[in-house]
Amino acid sequence: MTLSRLRPALLFAVALLGCRDDGRLETHPVVGEVFVNDAPAAGCVVMFVPLGPELKGIVMPAGTADEFGAFTLTTYETGDGAPAGDYGVTLRWEANKWPGMGAELKVDPVVTMRPDRLLDRYASPEKSGLKATVAEGENVLEPFRLEGVALLKGSE
Repeated sequence: MTLSRLRPALLFAVALLGCRDDGRLETHPVVGEVFVNDAPAAGCVVMFVPLGPELKGIVMPAGTADEFGAFTLTTYETGDGAPAGDYGVTLRWEANKWPGMGAELKVDPVVTMRPDRLLDRYASPEKSGLKATVAEGENVLEPFRLEGVALLKGSE
């Protein structure tokens, strides 16, 4: 068998090595924190976008910061973590109020997204410049500390 005919089989075998019996990739616990201007970013959604081709389009681990700014990543089941690899990080911190209106936002089935308090500056890995690596085993990330960030006015 020639190398060109063997290559697809090898790639398939390598892809399966990281999979469990149910087809899911093995995940590793990941915890971290998000702070904006030295304050916990409660409610900020942290999303890990795979940088390597082995995970791209397969998983998108995410977590939401609690009142202390702490988050735990989820890929398949709550708190299960993320597959090992390199990730670009995006942040989206939805406003509690519409700017200038002063009223709490109500859940509306037509309007699914609230304005981003971070003004979409961290909405893509390219814009955010934030990166993280998930290793095998437990992962405690360095906090994401955004300093000198101008927030959407009146959205607190």
